[in-house]
Amino acid sequence: MSLFKHFIKNSAIYGIATMLARGVSFLLLPLYTRALSPADYGVSDVIATIISLLGIIIPMEIGQGLYRFFPEGQTEEEKIKYSSTAFWFVLGLNALFLSICLPFSTRLAEMILGSTDSVKYLIVALVTLFIYSPLNLMLLVLQSRLQAVEYGVVNLAITVFSIIVSIFAVLILRMGIMGVLLGNIVGYFSGAILAIYFAQQYFRYTFHWEQLREMISFSLPLIPSSIGYFATLYVNRFALSILLNFTEVGLFSIAYRLVSPISLIMNSLSSSLLPLVYANYRLEETPKTLARIFRLTFSACMILILLFSLFSRELLFVFTTSEYFPAATLILPLTIATVFTGMYLFTVGLVIAKKTNIIAVINITSGVLNFALNWLLIPLFGVIGSSLAACLSVLANFLISMYYSQKYYFIPVAWRQIWFSFVTTICAASLSMAITEVSVWSVSLKIFILAIVLITFFIIGSFTLIELRDFFQMIKRALKLNR
Repeated sequence: MSLFKHFIKNSAIYGIATMLARGVSFLLLPLYTRALSPADYGVSDVIATIISLLGIIIPMEIGQGLYRFFPEGQTEEEKIKYSSTAFWFVLGLNALFLSICLPFSTRLAEMILGSTDSVKYLIVALVTLFIYSPLNLMLLVLQSRLQAVEYGVVNLAITVFSIIVSIFAVLILRMGIMGVLLGNIVGYFSGAILAIYFAQQYFRYTFHWEQLREMISFSLPLIPSSIGYFATLYVNRFALSILLNFTEVGLFSIAYRLVSPISLIMNSLSSSLLPLVYANYRLEETPKTLARIFRLTFSACMILILLFSLFSRELLFVFTTSEYFPAATLILPLTIATVFTGMYLFTVGLVIAKKTNIIAVINITSGVLNFALNWLLIPLFGVIGSSLAACLSVLANFLISMYYSQKYYFIPVAWRQIWFSFVTTICAASLSMAITEVSVWSVSLKIFILAIVLITFFIIGSFTLIELRDFFQMIKRALKLNR
């Protein structure tokens, strides 16, 4: 099977599973936004951000080392040495961190969340972290083994159990933020049980110092890089909570959540594409195939940017309450940020050439840029300034990464065509922001703008009707082959 066919098959599996899982969560936004105020939503998002940050620092990014060395294991026994060692190492570090932080949880809650009353939220977050990091390792093993179905089932279970508990706790028991956090911890725990079942042959009661040193030597230099990348994506929440308030954090978070379907799509593409690229990058056909996938992906992303921007107010009207309507102005820059965060998957040259030092410098630079722009733009423009900071820093990260990636592994991308479609999309999306009312007339005008842009894309060759037909036929055949 060709790289493109493999890509389509695995993307379909990852995509369907992810969209089923996260799509349900997305559709529950009307319930959450009616049960939680923007301030409460902001607090819950900051807590989730803290978990993500600690999930990078505490395990020392050993997951990166596992992802790098596990596929290269010559025997199953060697693979087991890597996965088991990483698992027990992370579990031990999390237990140590939990035991150190719990005695100081009240003071930490006051420092981070601004109130000692929030200590219960912090404790639940710390326990969630204890499950979160080992779970990620098991998912990495499933991904490395190209077990797309099992990977999808685990993620689906996480979401389903999280939603069931959250609905009961938030809507019936009226537990607010605590209900959301309890839903998360139950979801992760359920996913961990399933992941253990699917990947049990690769996790045993063994620990090997040689494999640990090998993984740590690879992963430790990546920690500054990962923190920099984290800052590029998440420092905005902390900046808004410090410079403004949790209500503005809530508006920023709900805007990001509304555009999250884009990141789900891009994550499914990444989960499918990257293992295949790293296994086939020496083949002559791979660069041309990647250029084709890049063009189709970029064009689809431009349409998504336009759709979310055009109908931002309609989305907020359907999924939220009037308290969240000011978030409409944040949709366009955050959609751009989400798209180009996902397009980072095409910067494969740096990983292929093992230029982790360049990746680190780029990520740290973009993280510092986002930090600086937040502190500069938030006092001037409020929460809009933070969304602009996110957009600009992500764009900078992608452009610099793509520039260096092309030096080490050239993909023949038609850049003039790409940038013309980007400029066209941004101009149309910016124009649509002037349409502030929600009515039949405004929706009709927005559909007209969308049609004009689509016609423009066909004219410049971003994609063709024949290509779209072949694309969907390929998906159909790939799914049949998988059965």
